[in-house]
Amino acid sequence: MSYKLADGSDSSQYKVGDLFERPNGRLAEFSLDDGTSCPYFKLEGSEEVVSLFWDCLKPHPKPFTKDDLKDGMRVDLRNGSVRFLLGNNLLSFDRNAFMGNGGFEQATYKRNYKDVLEHYQYSELDIIKVTDRDGTIVFQREPELIEKTIKATGEQWEKINEILESN
Repeated sequence: MSYKLADGSDSSQYKVGDLFERPNGRLAEFSLDDGTSCPYFKLEGSEEVVSLFWDCLKPHPKPFTKDDLKDGMRVDLRNGSVRFLLGNNLLSFDRNAFMGNGGFEQATYKRNYKDVLEHYQYSELDIIKVTDRDGTIVFQREPELIEKTIKATGEQWEKINEILESN
């Protein structure tokens, strides 16, 4: 039996482990009772199990992880370089590659990246965008906002403003 969710999608397309957002904003994980195959939900942050009405739930997108990377995908790094996934490697043909000496370069992403696509050692190598073979963006990191306080004279402040306004 299938049910309609709050966004109009059909419950039959979801599987055990999928996340749903409740009206109060909390998440619930879809599961099945092993004995009866009855659907139920585990509430975020607890072992509490409840039955919820499907029509009040919205699917919660699964976060994109390094396991979702596939051969042929284009990967943009924070430092501006571009890599392509082949096997377990991120390949670069960029003459200005961060670690390279110009020409071909490779890095094993499974070993060098956390699941959330952040590099273990160098934040400038964090993956900020992933595009599949047909050009569809499948992951894009939200830009980080940086807040800084600047002490400057009036003249210095005018120069800073000119620079900021020209960008």
